[in-house]
Amino acid sequence: MAPLTGETIISAISLKIRSSFSTQEISNIYKNKPLQGMKTPSVFIHQINVNDENQMRNSSNRQYILDVRVHPPSREMKVYSWLNNISERMRSVLNKIVVDNKPLKYNSIECKIEDDVLHCIVNYSFRVIDIDDDGTDQVKMNDLKYTERVI
Repeated sequence: MAPLTGETIISAISLKIRSSFSTQEISNIYKNKPLQGMKTPSVFIHQINVNDENQMRNSSNRQYILDVRVHPPSREMKVYSWLNNISERMRSVLNKIVVDNKPLKYNSIECKIEDDVLHCIVNYSFRVIDIDDDGTDQVKMNDLKYTERVI
């Protein structure tokens, strides 16, 4: 199993959006870097922040905060109504995504419209078990013999 990263979550979100919206509703999905001359209606997904909170026994709680930005069609006359409609659907689409064949639900979501663009700020968190980068086994207390000691 590959390590879970922000890029993996962004890819899972883009696949879920693509399968949930028609190409007339969302024509393009952009990841991480906005392009000049984006075709609309489009979605732009990028990672805002990642937080780690250490837990016991080599584990931590990792939290990814992402912005899923929806740009309306340039010719749309009722932008606010169109974005509100997309906002309602986007909450259910982003509620549960599939990453490495496992479901991942968001902890929270905030959808707001600013400057005729819908921003859905999504927070996904999960437990992570830390593994040494060098791949060597760590010495554990039950592996030690009576005459050995840890330095």
